[in-house]
Amino acid sequence: MANSDVVHTSTPAESECVSCLQPTPTPTPTPTSRTSLTPATQARDTPVAQLTTIQAKEDCDAKLWNLFPGWLWSERSKDTPSWAWSYGYDIQRDSERRWVCKMCIIKNYSKNYRTAAHFHASGLENAKNHLFDKHSISPPSGKTKSAKQRMVESSGRRQCLRSIADMMKLDPMQPKEQVLANRVIKSFNRSHFQNLVMKWIVSNNLTFATVEHRELRAIFEYLNPSVCL
Repeated sequence: MANSDVVHTSTPAESECVSCLQPTPTPTPTPTSRTSLTPATQARDTPVAQLTTIQAKEDCDAKLWNLFPGWLWSERSKDTPSWAWSYGYDIQRDSERRWVCKMCIIKNYSKNYRTAAHFHASGLENAKNHLFDKHSISPPSGKTKSAKQRMVESSGRRQCLRSIADMMKLDPMQPKEQVLANRVIKSFNRSHFQNLVMKWIVSNNLTFATVEHRELRAIFEYLNPSVCL
């Protein structure tokens, strides 16, 4: 099948499958009289919550096979050291093995678009570029960033240096003011910011398109211009 990286605007329906990207919750021991659980913990650990997670995963799997008839789960699935596999399905047909984007399955099927980005298993750099470019997903701490992300961040740092300098009325040509601007830039952890936004979206059943709202982005960038990255 031909590679595809077409991704369309998501809708609230995408939340039904978002748990495909999360590990299935493991049962917790029955609390004793000395164990206290918060309401959020109790809700997460109920049989109903676990059943919903299982049903959502099965639904995502069914959508995958509708897109890839004749394909099967990869028999080499343990050979998956790259972090990109956490966001992709590992499937094979005959001697061909492919990575299929889970986010595309979730988002596109919510709009009844029968497309999903997929790449040959030997070309996962393309998968990493796709995750960053189309879904704003960065690697876990310590893992290798995609070429696309490195390029964007390299140019973005220069742009945001000027933005922060302008916001704080600093002159980067002055050593002390240059140090101050750089200190502000380095204090912003983009990955942590993305994780916080993702948790907010998922916990409130919002669409991923929410972060593209012009007014919300204006708020983010007012608080810290580094968000423009």
